[in-house]
Amino acid sequence: GLVEELLLRLHDAQVEATESIDVLMRGMNELVMDVLHQGAPNKVYTILIRFLYEGAPLSGGKETNPEFTDGVLRCLLEMARCMQAYLPKLDIDLLLYDAHMFLVAHPPSKYRGREFRPLRLLKTILNELVKLKGEGIRQHLSLVPVDTKPTLCSYLDLVLQQQAAKATTAKPAAAAA
Repeated sequence: GLVEELLLRLHDAQVEATESIDVLMRGMNELVMDVLHQGAPNKVYTILIRFLYEGAPLSGGKETNPEFTDGVLRCLLEMARCMQAYLPKLDIDLLLYDAHMFLVAHPPSKYRGREFRPLRLLKTILNELVKLKGEGIRQHLSLVPVDTKPTLCSYLDLVLQQQAAKATTAKPAAAAA
């Protein structure tokens, strides 16, 4: 699709070798940002998260490279930063399903003690969702098989507990002031 081609072209060695690379790169970056900010948020999240958990671009059988993955991560980080603005248009159930599918493909236990940026960014997205929805996040698990106690549910529970602990710690400090 369009997002895939843009991200691939941004890191294409032939494109990088052209004389007018700065102008071309600025234009392509602006186009990517327009897609991120103007596109349907769930479709953008789904495409980007699938790039990560499937490990390669979806069409054409092209192999992924670190630059492509880095581009996907930067796009997801931009989407996470703007999540509050997207919230009214966001199907949270679908986003949680995409997160669940990522966690099935890349269980955190597999990366314990190692840096795995895609997992760290997915956790950032989930933390932002929990921050915005609070306990209400549990009402958006309709597409996730909760009866199997998936990693996603355990992680959401952990983040909710951490939020509750922060709120409890913050109350005495506020009362003392």
